[in-house]
Amino acid sequence: MSPFKKITLLGSGTSGDVWACLNSGGQLLAVKFFKQEREKAEKEFRAGKSLSHQNILQPIDFSISKEGGVMTMPLIEGRSVENLAGFVSERTAWQLIRDIASAMVYLYEKGLCHGDVQPSNILWDGKAFLLGDWGACQRLGDQHVEADLDSYQYCAPEKIRTEKSDIWSLGASVFFLVMGVPVFSGLGGKAQKKDSDVPLMRKAFPELSSCVKACLSYCPEDRPSAEELCNLAKEQLKRCESEFPVRPLKPSTQPSASDPHADFWPEPMIDSL
Repeated sequence: MSPFKKITLLGSGTSGDVWACLNSGGQLLAVKFFKQEREKAEKEFRAGKSLSHQNILQPIDFSISKEGGVMTMPLIEGRSVENLAGFVSERTAWQLIRDIASAMVYLYEKGLCHGDVQPSNILWDGKAFLLGDWGACQRLGDQHVEADLDSYQYCAPEKIRTEKSDIWSLGASVFFLVMGVPVFSGLGGKAQKKDSDVPLMRKAFPELSSCVKACLSYCPEDRPSAEELCNLAKEQLKRCESEFPVRPLKPSTQPSASDPHADFWPEPMIDSL
């Protein structure tokens, strides 16, 4: 008998399904039930467990059931930022860039790259954005590993997992969250050529548009570093905060994809369209 009572399906992918569950002690957790073989499941857990950073979602435990590998994680009330696609304010976009780029700097200092940066792997916990899902995490320098084809709309044109491909994926994620549509019609780097024009974002956000355009450069060496992105985002966030005073957070409740204005999301995060 499973020690977890499934409550709500939070997400589903090729590697497994993530549920909000109650454990035997009545604690609410996010639990990933793996579909893939035990070795890959354990590798994902070990990769995430080895990390400790304020903007990284670290798994709690791993076990084996009759159905396969089971990984427990903290339950993040806000779920993934996919819920905000097309409604993200400029200030929120800069905070997301700052937080995720900060996590990237930490990863690269440890000689790792994430390999699958996309909105479904970025969560909001009420204070900060967290980077999760470590199934594609690998050592820097292992450039022969191709990116996950299931995530091709966030896959850089070089189609390999590197520090610079993570930067491209972050740019594609921010574009989708601000604009509500994926870059290059959802084909990602697969459709990008050396002379392709990178789509511009809203004219009201010139600095943000320029930043995302740089991240989406065809040539990896033309993209900013994670540290440069983090520093730029910090500067722009200060500007946004001075222009738009922070309002109190609303009481938190679980949001849904169909209701981006659900009470969990603070009002300053959401653009009024």
